Amino acid sequence: MIRQLIRDFLKEEDGLAAVEYAVLAGAVIAGVSALTAAIFGDKNSSFTAIGTAILNDIKAATGTS
Repeated sequence: MIRQLIRDFLKEEDGLAAVEYAVLAGAVIAGVSALTAAIFGDKNSSFTAIGTAILNDIKAATGTS
């Protein structure tokens, strides 16, 4: 009984795609922010934007606020 529940839990991949997309979106935003910082030189606000974007993506993927 317990073994079957554990097997079913490990096979379930419904939420995995959302997390993968959130991580991909965070990586894209980080890349764009890094490119912007390299071009315009405003490093502090760029890193703040990266951190905020990643945090918002994680919140969106997990459904928290």
